[in-house]
Amino acid sequence: SAGNACLSSANSILAAGQSCVVPIDFAPTTTGTLTAEVVFVDNSGGAPGAQQVVTLTGVGTGAAPVLAIVPSSLDFGSQPVGMTSATQVVTFTNNGSSDLNISGFAITGASSTSFGYVAKGANACTLPTAKLAAAASCTLSVDFIPTAAGPVTATLTISDNAQGSPQMVALSGNGGTTGISISPSSFSFAPESVGISSAPVTANIKNTGTSPLTMAVSLAGSDPADFSETDTCSQSPLGAGQSCIVNLAFAPKQAGNRSAVVQLSDNAPQNPQTIPLSGTAVQATAAIAPATGLPFSAQLAGTASTAQNVTVTNSGSGAAILTVSSATLTPAGDFTLANNCKSGLAAGASCTVGVTFTPAVAAVDAACGSTAGTQSSVLKLFDNDPASPQSVNVSGVVTDYCLIPPGAISATVTAGGTAQFQLDAQATGYAGTIMLTCAATITQGTCSVTPASVAFTGNSPVPLQVSVSTTANVASAIAQKATANPPRRMPGLPLTFAVVLLLCAVWFGSRTSPQPSSLGRPLHLAQSLALLVVFSLMLVACFGSSGSSVTAPGGTPAGTYPLTITGTTSTGVTRTIGLTLTVQ
Repeated sequence: SAGNACLSSANSILAAGQSCVVPIDFAPTTTGTLTAEVVFVDNSGGAPGAQQVVTLTGVGTGAAPVLAIVPSSLDFGSQPVGMTSATQVVTFTNNGSSDLNISGFAITGASSTSFGYVAKGANACTLPTAKLAAAASCTLSVDFIPTAAGPVTATLTISDNAQGSPQMVALSGNGGTTGISISPSSFSFAPESVGISSAPVTANIKNTGTSPLTMAVSLAGSDPADFSETDTCSQSPLGAGQSCIVNLAFAPKQAGNRSAVVQLSDNAPQNPQTIPLSGTAVQATAAIAPATGLPFSAQLAGTASTAQNVTVTNSGSGAAILTVSSATLTPAGDFTLANNCKSGLAAGASCTVGVTFTPAVAAVDAACGSTAGTQSSVLKLFDNDPASPQSVNVSGVVTDYCLIPPGAISATVTAGGTAQFQLDAQATGYAGTIMLTCAATITQGTCSVTPASVAFTGNSPVPLQVSVSTTANVASAIAQKATANPPRRMPGLPLTFAVVLLLCAVWFGSRTSPQPSSLGRPLHLAQSLALLVVFSLMLVACFGSSGSSVTAPGGTPAGTYPLTITGTTSTGVTRTIGLTLTVQ
């Protein structure tokens, strides 16, 4: 064997106490007992060529298959007598190193006839030449068919060339009984309107046997579409003594006597079981008023009309009930509806569906009157009348008005100046009068609209003028005037004043002369006082200043002022436009 350390250059000579290792392995090429020797040639004992011999012995054996079975037993539980169970699968795997030959399968035991096997599927164990290579697998399907009530057992036997053959798989099961009870056994429904479903009724199903009861539930018979069914019975097997329910309803599609059966397909005796169903269908009829349509008069955008009603009447007879399941407007547009038909209508009874016309105002950036014009929609009423849905045409005309600027919407003035804006009042189908106002917060300023009202008689634009006045800063104006016209100063005695003084002297002189009588003195005194007053006024006129010392309040401050022009109808509907004034 490779790796002989004793023949290496380092270990070919062993000093006293040293050792080396020679590994030995066994790889037979044939079967049976095999022997060999390992001979060591050395100089032991002082004799060159001395030999030590190690004897080797081994047994060569052949390759063998090994059978693994999963599972090692099958339990089928309770199964109705005479009914074949679902199959269970056994898997066989060759865990050995040579081919496994399965020569046969057999079911043995006292109840062997209650079990069976079949090779099926993509990896089935085929016979009689079921050969499995090392690591290969195959399957066998086993089922249970009890022939009598009670527990039964058997054995699946596998014959092969593996050690331990034959191998065995234990089989067990229980033969049970099946039974079913149905309550009530039939249903007769009260008269029901076509298109309406009755309240549900319930059938109770019980497993009266000892084995699981499997079933499928379906509707059959003359008119199965006129009935409906839901159940808890077909989802999983019903254990012994357990119950499930079948819910049934009468939902006729056409008038007359209707019938059907509930069919229970199961593993109980007398399969399938049936539950007879019957009922009488009556027909409701919808009468719509007004049937010719629902027109609305002209409506100003942004306002709501008075609701108009469509009346729905059940013109059927007897027990027929009319049910309006829904109402729609297509397209809805600016129409809205209120469905007051919330419950079924007996013969001769009525209900209403209201429609309101509320046209929307045009968007801020949309053209004036862009939403105006005729709008139409179709009201559809869905009910259980065969002619459903009933249709009613709905229409209305949208009118509008707005304030539009043909020119600039901003202006700049100096304090004390007046700004003017040009606007148009434009109507689209609207006939009426609007009042015009201007709202602004301008210190010592005013805003007005001319004319103050407009009566629309057509669609031609009506021109408007907005005037905004401001006030100058008065103190500043006075200062400017004083600079331009300074107070007058008297350069010398004016000629007029000299003449007045002369007259006064003459007059006083004449008054000092002797008087004819004492009665003239009071008169002379009054004349003197009057002359003094005139003289004082002339002094003021001559020497007074032409300036003023009164301080006037400030005018309109510089800044930007928003203006809002509003048009208002007699019903309070408004349209506005914004303007901007800048004061310097």
